[in-house]
Amino acid sequence: MSILVTGVNGMIGYPMALKFAKLGRRVIGLDIEIPTELEKMGIQLIKGDITQADLINDVIESNRVNSILHAGGISGPMLYKDDPYKVFDVNSNGTLNIAEAARRHDIKRIVFLSSFVAYGEQEDQSIVDESRMQCGSNSYAASKISAENILRSYREIHKLETVSLRLGAVYGPRRTTDCLVRRLIKNSINNEVLELGFGRDWSRPYVYVDDVLDAIQLAFEGPFRNLKQGAYNISGGIWPTISDIAKIVADVTHSGSVNLQCGRTPNDYLIGPLDLEAARRDLNFKPRYTMKRGIENYYEWLQENAF
Repeated sequence: MSILVTGVNGMIGYPMALKFAKLGRRVIGLDIEIPTELEKMGIQLIKGDITQADLINDVIESNRVNSILHAGGISGPMLYKDDPYKVFDVNSNGTLNIAEAARRHDIKRIVFLSSFVAYGEQEDQSIVDESRMQCGSNSYAASKISAENILRSYREIHKLETVSLRLGAVYGPRRTTDCLVRRLIKNSINNEVLELGFGRDWSRPYVYVDDVLDAIQLAFEGPFRNLKQGAYNISGGIWPTISDIAKIVADVTHSGSVNLQCGRTPNDYLIGPLDLEAARRDLNFKPRYTMKRGIENYYEWLQENAF
């Protein structure tokens, strides 16, 4: 039996496929661009799109897939203004294709990577647990909410074992697209001013990529009866401000300081820390990485691979 990893070329799908392979699982990787070097690890790679329903069915049937890590999709809100149709087609309709194929072929479990952005902005910075209403205000957030609802319906109606992980802001190796931590590191080593549209006290619930990998493994390994809810918050248990991160980056890069030019007031884009109690209780999830340790690893990787 085997596991299908959608988005196998992504910053989470790629290392998780490797981790599954090292654990002795037969891994099938699907993505629109395939990392051929994974074939050396015995991972079977298929070039394709999760919006291709027939392809998804064929892959699952021909490879006797019994579980799915659904890490594929348009990640991050970068495209929601330019192409909201594509965002919904991939993230929502693509998830429907995964769920329906799973129903047809008796898939044991689906673990889906959702996002904290589905909660939307808050009026305060109180702790956010999974019961908080999801009211994301852009098409990316809405597509994640839709995907979660699709999987929830298949969980309730068709008894599929589905688990959604609402990830905090993920940073770490293989993150080459724009993100705050990467920009801070780049501007620090180049001694450039980083212009931001929000205040120094703006915060996000960050999580290092290896902590996400731990959470995924736990979501597959635990007995389904122990998973008392369909979605779990996953973060590093930290909630740093931009100023906090800038100080860590300055220390790690030995630059002395990071030059910030901030725009709006500190209260813009408020969201509180993610409550991890349910993930601790049901998944036995415990984040291992401090922000400093994560940034040290990410900085080392960026020096070797991106800068």
